[in-house]
Amino acid sequence: MKDPNCRQLIQVSQPIFKTKLNLMHENYEVELDEYVETDYDKKSFIGGKELLKFKLNKISETKDEVIDMHKNAKFANYLSDHLSI
Repeated sequence: MKDPNCRQLIQVSQPIFKTKLNLMHENYEVELDEYVETDYDKKSFIGGKELLKFKLNKISETKDEVIDMHKNAKFANYLSDHLSI
């Protein structure tokens, strides 16, 4: 089955990605709100809170990319060239 520009693949996978990323985002927000600084954090180059903020930002960026998956022609062309359904 041909799927030019991976429209069908994106249509199937996009809601799954959105759901998983939203869940991850919510979990990191809760962890960040409940985070208790430890002595290790004070001695560490990157504390746990900064790491959680970094992960939260990366998830937010990925959520934006997933929302625009269908607009990313390079991504869709790569998939359609390398995958057959």
